[in-house]
Amino acid sequence: MAGALEKLKRAKSRLSGKADGSIVVPFEVKCDCGEMVRGNRRDTWIEAECGHCSLTLFILLANVYPSTKLVPSEVLGGTFAERLKFVVAELLPKRKAKESPRPKKAAAKSKTDDTAEIVSANTETIVRPRIKLSLPRIDIVGAVKRTFTPFRLLMLAVIGVLGVTGYWVMHQRSVEKAQQAWLKSSDDIVEFLKDGNFIELEAALKQAVDAGRTLGKADADWRMTFNLYHETRAVNQIASGDLLTDFHKAYIENGQLKQDAARSLLFASQSGSFVIDTFVRQDDSKDGYYLFDLPASPGRHPVKASVALPQLKQFLDEFSDGRIFFAVRIESIEAPNVDSQDSADNVWFVRFVPQTFVLLTSESLCEEIGMSTDFDSELASILARQRDFIRNSDTWEFRDRDTPNGDGPQDTAENPK
Repeated sequence: MAGALEKLKRAKSRLSGKADGSIVVPFEVKCDCGEMVRGNRRDTWIEAECGHCSLTLFILLANVYPSTKLVPSEVLGGTFAERLKFVVAELLPKRKAKESPRPKKAAAKSKTDDTAEIVSANTETIVRPRIKLSLPRIDIVGAVKRTFTPFRLLMLAVIGVLGVTGYWVMHQRSVEKAQQAWLKSSDDIVEFLKDGNFIELEAALKQAVDAGRTLGKADADWRMTFNLYHETRAVNQIASGDLLTDFHKAYIENGQLKQDAARSLLFASQSGSFVIDTFVRQDDSKDGYYLFDLPASPGRHPVKASVALPQLKQFLDEFSDGRIFFAVRIESIEAPNVDSQDSADNVWFVRFVPQTFVLLTSESLCEEIGMSTDFDSELASILARQRDFIRNSDTWEFRDRDTPNGDGPQDTAENPK
C-alpha cells in the first residue's frame, strides 16, 4: 500500500512539473574501489561513506530543475500532455515477453544449479570488509603550479629587484650622508674642544660616532673619537657633590656610623659621574673583577671599590704599576660591618657600573673639572699613555660586552643604546 501511495505521490508531482521535497530521490554512486554506494538524496549535499574502503563521497542535493537528456531529474518538463503521457506509461504495468519452453535437460540442469546456489547461499560465510582509514587526497604539485604561475613568479622577481635596488640606493645615501657628517664633525670637534664649549662638543661627537658606525670605522681615529665622546658625556654629567665629603657626612660626631649611612651615601652619589685617580689590581676571589683603593679616609674605615670589567687585564698587562685615571658611576655602596671581628668587613665597599667606565685622555676636559696638567706633570703623562692605549687597542671599545654578568651594553648615560 505504501509503495502505491508513493507512486501516486510521485505521479502527482511530475504532472505539476514542480519538485516535491517529500519525495525520496535515490542515488547510486560507484566508489574508487569499485563498490556501489546507495542512498537517498536530500535538500542539501551530504557525505556518504563507502562500506568497503571507508572513503567519503560527496553527494549532491536532489535536482529541482526539469529533467534533460544529460541530467535526469524527478521533475518533468514540457507541456501537461507530454507529462501526462510519461506518467501514464510509467504507472501502467509493462508486458512480459513470452518465455520459450526450455528443454528437459536444460531444465534439469537449471534445477540442479538452483539447488547448488541455495546450498552455496546457506553455506556462505559473511565476511565484513576491513575498515580502512584514508586521508584526503591533496594534489601538492597541482597546488604549487596553480599558486606559482609564471606571471606571479615574474612579478615577484620584479618586486625583489625593486626592493634590492631601493635598499641599495637608501644605503648609498646614508653612507654619503654619514661621510659628510664625519668630515664636518671632525672640524667642529677641534673647534669646540679648543673653545671649551663642551655641550656643543658632545653633540658633535655624537654625530661623529653615529656616522662612524654607519661607515664601519675601526681605526685609531675612530677609537679616540668614540672614547672622547664618552669622556665628554661623563664630564658634562659630573656629580654635583664631593664623594669624600659625602663619606664624612655618614658619621656622627663621636665617629660612629649613622643608622642609614649606606642608603644616604648612595642617594648622594647618584647625581652623576665621579672622576677618580687611583691604582687598580685584580680581584683574586672573583674572575673578571678588579679592585680600587679610593682616596678617601672617612673616620676609621677605609674605602674600597670593585668593578666587573675583564678588559682591565689588558690595561694591567700594558701598565704594570696599575696607575689609572677614569670616570665612572656608582652602582651600590655597602657600609662597614662594625659588629664583625674580621678587619676585611670593616671597610666601605663601593661597586662601579662597568658600562660607565671610561678612561680620561683629554687635558681640556681635565682642566674643566679642576685637574689641570699645568700643576701636575705626572697627570699629563698618565693622560698621554692612556691615549696611546686606546689608539692601539682594538678591543677596549667593546669592554662592556663581556662583563661577567653577561648583560652586555646597558641603556646608561655612558653607553646609550
